[in-house]
Amino acid sequence: MQNISHPTVKISSYAHPAESVIMANASSIPLLTKLPKLKSSDQSWLTIHQQFASYGRNAKEWTRKCILLLPEIEKQQIWRKKRFHNIYDYAAKLAGMSRPQVDEALRVLRRISNKPALLKLLEEKGLQRVRPIAAIATIEDQNFWAEKGRSMSKNTLEVYVQNYRREILPREASQSVNLQNLPFEPEEASISQATAHSARHGGQLLQSTSRLSSTLTSSNLQSAIALPSTSPKITLILQLNPQVADQLQKIKGQSDWNETIDELLKLRREKLEQTKPEVVENASRPISVAIENYVLAKTNCTCAFPGCYKPYEILHHTDRFAMYHIHDPDKIFPLCEAHERLAHLGLIENEDFEPQFWKIRTYPDYDDPRYEIDQLVSKFR
Repeated sequence: MQNISHPTVKISSYAHPAESVIMANASSIPLLTKLPKLKSSDQSWLTIHQQFASYGRNAKEWTRKCILLLPEIEKQQIWRKKRFHNIYDYAAKLAGMSRPQVDEALRVLRRISNKPALLKLLEEKGLQRVRPIAAIATIEDQNFWAEKGRSMSKNTLEVYVQNYRREILPREASQSVNLQNLPFEPEEASISQATAHSARHGGQLLQSTSRLSSTLTSSNLQSAIALPSTSPKITLILQLNPQVADQLQKIKGQSDWNETIDELLKLRREKLEQTKPEVVENASRPISVAIENYVLAKTNCTCAFPGCYKPYEILHHTDRFAMYHIHDPDKIFPLCEAHERLAHLGLIENEDFEPQFWKIRTYPDYDDPRYEIDQLVSKFR
């Protein structure tokens, strides 16, 4: 009988803390990974899942550590010293990183190299959590953005940054001008201005929100923040049937398009108001079909937050259901997931008014009774 020689194998220690890899001494290519022993009980699938999830968490941690080393590897050209073709070849073979991942990592790390708070966030949460804030964060407000990166998901953080750029940065730039239009006393205006400045630079929020909101009603709020005469006009390009376009032109006549569309919107609101269901008190959690249909009709199943046109995902109670157990059709609004999360982080201002007046804020109103409820909600997510 012919003797068949088998290649010898050796078990070598691997960088991954959760497993060992059996290596063939001839080619040094991994042949087999140590697998968990399957159990015959019903819990075997859970064991496999838990181990897989643990390995995945460890893999993400090591990837984050590799990313943090890339700038120094590039600077010292360590890849060249180890005889790799380039840094992409080096990162791919040693860490399994693709070329776009390396480029993105280096780009983000260049932006945050002088911001230790964001470097720590990257190490804790990964590149995708830092990427949305890398371009907007400054040395002064890096702690502010690091806190936002820890408390928000990637999707919510991206939406918050978009709204922050559109609302808060221009608001701060014209703060001194806009304060002259607000319906409260000069000393209150100076408090509000100091609050905005403090929030921008990572300071503590001054507790002026309650004072300001108590002076605002629905009517003077509109005059204070809508500012139609100074708001920039937006151009819309519509593709309409010739008959519809002709009718719109006739309805407009010699008037302004803003007036015409506003009148049409007013008629639509009045028509919807005729179908508004009654408020349901002492309610159970499910919202009735009548209230749901009414609420969704107001935005045609689109997120109610200004400037957001994503499909709605959640019906949000501005008067928190956990506090009142009431389904009020005037206090329920459809939101996308990101804006619903921001609402429960206390970062939407003017929630007691119609969505057209909603704005992003830098810090929650810690005196608002909703804040405590929102904290409890966040713990279960």
